Amino acid sequence: MTLRSLLLVFAACVLPGCYLSHELGDDAGVRDLGTTDGEACMPTTGHPRPLDVLFVVDDSPSMAEEQAQLAVEIPRFVLGLVTGDGNGDGVRDFQPIEDMHVGVITVNMGVGGVANVPTCMRAPDFGDDGVLLTSPRLGGAGCLSSYPHFLTYAVGGDAMRFSADLSCLARTGASGCGDEQQLDATIKALLPSTSPVTFFSGTHGHGDDPATNGGFLRAGSVIAVLMLTDEDDCSTADPDIWNPASSVHSGDLNLRCINYDDQLYPTSRFVDALHSLRPTAPADLVLLAITGVPPDLVDISSSPTIDYTRLFADPRMQNHITTMGSVQTLDPACSSPGRGIAAPGVRITKVARGLGTSGLVQSICASDFNLSLAWLAARAGGRASCVTP
Repeated sequence: MTLRSLLLVFAACVLPGCYLSHELGDDAGVRDLGTTDGEACMPTTGHPRPLDVLFVVDDSPSMAEEQAQLAVEIPRFVLGLVTGDGNGDGVRDFQPIEDMHVGVITVNMGVGGVANVPTCMRAPDFGDDGVLLTSPRLGGAGCLSSYPHFLTYAVGGDAMRFSADLSCLARTGASGCGDEQQLDATIKALLPSTSPVTFFSGTHGHGDDPATNGGFLRAGSVIAVLMLTDEDDCSTADPDIWNPASSVHSGDLNLRCINYDDQLYPTSRFVDALHSLRPTAPADLVLLAITGVPPDLVDISSSPTIDYTRLFADPRMQNHITTMGSVQTLDPACSSPGRGIAAPGVRITKVARGLGTSGLVQSICASDFNLSLAWLAARAGGRASCVTP
């Protein structure tokens, strides 16, 4: 069955409780994932392990079009997971996912209480603080007024409704803080309060908080993180970097994180934090970062391997500031008709590289995100099909 045929069947499944069969046809094979992730994978003969998926969606003022594109492609992503056909070619790549949690956070972590920072005056202390969203920011036809902290999919459930609800939550709007902290938001959402990693004002992760994110991650599950952002991470322990009246940090607020990048957290903080979630099975945590990188340097259509040395050496990834009269701007890593430009996602790319074959960076300037999402579905679904180490 072709991907188009599957999508037509999926679109026809509109009644409550309607469930798309996992069957792909008598001739549908199952790929042996073997050791494609660099770790031995013994395929399970029973049910696949649970999958917990975190969407990290930039809600800053330039992200409306990218969020809309993601929302359009979410049904295809969910379809790939529940059928086991991650790339839609009619061949089953992994056992269909039977138990899935999906939650959505923004990258708005506030600015440490600093006053008068443009776009960051709503909840300037903590912003959304890595707490899983329970209400859609944009709403729209078919969107509910509120949701649980995470969506749950199980065999026999309504896969189409699940996709629609996720699309509602993933459109996080474009009124969030423009000083994005994508990486801190991710680990604060996932880490338990017992982790030694701390955040602004000595706070801890929400991963085990029963009032918010607790229960999202399950023991033994595969964790998949999808990050969508058109700017680089600015996670720091020093909120004065954003202070318009600072006597220490000067210059354009939009360029502070570039000019004072030595005062941002080292990217090892995030690689180590993510590894700590699955210390004995690092391949059970998968990260896809769709961010500002040149599309031609991250093409995975023929091979999933990215030459990071070449990528980081490219002039488009150098955080070059151009001065035009009295105005300074950051040269983009890429641009896309109808969507605008994206800044070099240098720090985010370093974290993806730090996760080895479990991390992948893709370009937010690509015409669509289908290939990226297919990689994430196949990677996470493949790990869920492995016997727990």
